[in-house]
Order: sequence, then structure tokens, then C-alpha cells
Amino acid sequence: MNLVPVEERAANLESGRTRFRTTAAMLAQARDQDRHLGGRPPYGYRLVDAGPHPNSAHARWGRRLHRLDPDPETAPTVR
Repeated sequence: MNLVPVEERAANLESGRTRFRTTAAMLAQARDQDRHLGGRPPYGYRLVDAGPHPNSAHARWGRRLHRLDPDPETAPTVR
């Protein structure tokens, strides 16, 4: 009996569960902590400084948190 397909299927299922947990945690962090997770801001918003990074190692490297604020120039178009 060959167990490789069974182990492969189990690994694929766990990979999917990990992906779901990671994505859910990132979205919750963005929602609950009012954080921008990266990338280009949506039209009508701009990135503003939100203070030092909560991870002390990242803060030492000079990384900062960013959050989204309405852009005064383009926000009226979106509303």
C-alpha cells in the first residue's frame, strides 16, 4: 500500500488551513489596529505615519507603521 498520496493530501489540507489562519489574522490586525498592511493605498486615501513599529527590532531599523486617511484632493470624488 502506498501512503504517499495520503500524506500529500494531509499536507495540502494543512497548507490551506495555515493560509486561511494567516489571512484571517492579517485582516483582523488591519481592522482592529487600524493598520495598513502594505501596497498602494486605494484611490481616495493616502498613507500617513502611525508611529513606531510595535516590534522593537523593526523599530530599531527605523520602520514605521502607516494607516490610511482620506486624501483631501481625491476623497470627494470617491464619496
